[in-house]
Amino acid sequence: MKNQPSLRNGFSPLFSFLIVLFAASHSASQTAVLGKTTASRGALKLSILYDNHPADPALKTGWGFACLIEGAGKTILFDTGGDGAVLLSNAEILGADLSKVEAVVLSHNHGDHNGGIDEILGLAPGIPVYVPESAYLSLRDGIEAAGGSAVKVRKPVRLCEGVFTGGEIRGPVNEQCLVLNTEKGLVVVTGCSHPGIDRMLQAVKSRFKRPIRLVFGGFHMLQQSETDLNGMMDKLSELDVERWGPTHCTGDAAIQRFHDRFGGRVEKMGAGRIIEIE
Repeated sequence: MKNQPSLRNGFSPLFSFLIVLFAASHSASQTAVLGKTTASRGALKLSILYDNHPADPALKTGWGFACLIEGAGKTILFDTGGDGAVLLSNAEILGADLSKVEAVVLSHNHGDHNGGIDEILGLAPGIPVYVPESAYLSLRDGIEAAGGSAVKVRKPVRLCEGVFTGGEIRGPVNEQCLVLNTEKGLVVVTGCSHPGIDRMLQAVKSRFKRPIRLVFGGFHMLQQSETDLNGMMDKLSELDVERWGPTHCTGDAAIQRFHDRFGGRVEKMGAGRIIEIE
């Protein structure tokens, strides 16, 4: 398959890893800094446009997930939430111009992650939409009918410098994540993690041969029992992930368990949260 991941295509060594988490300018900001602060040379910005957890009270919430990636050479949308009108409204509030999206990556088949695809393709017709190879034919046909170009993904695909699809990972629902290769480690964005967040991160580490600096998104632990949660926390502790951002379908009990186990290494996520990598 073309465009296999090359770690030589990571972000420029001029980038020092700095993550700033903040709400939109009209609301109270919350800032957390990782790594060494350097003079800004243009930041890689990841904006959560759609989530059922709130970070900025000005934004609407809804069941689903979407994250916009800007500043990486291409403007990329990972998932599109469950309601296109909510996605567009939230993007407008954050000042994100979705007509500039150059590629969409859909994590999996479910409607809470591809519900806004028609609205996106209406604003940015003709762009590629990367879907897992096993995605329903109806999803691929819908993308084509809406004016997009459906691209089936099995192995990791390089989207632009330092940004890759994670490749299809098999599970109860096959799924892919988004992987950003930064100077000091990988940033991984997940949709629902149906194959298991532990299995997905193990696959990413195996495929990219780099430590994981931050992972955020849905971890699909909503219905796990106390015993299952304990077992999963043990597995995740062995992965040496530096920081966690559980949201969407992770579940409140599981999110609390992340705080109990990993303490200050857990970041609050939700609609309106913005992550900048300098």
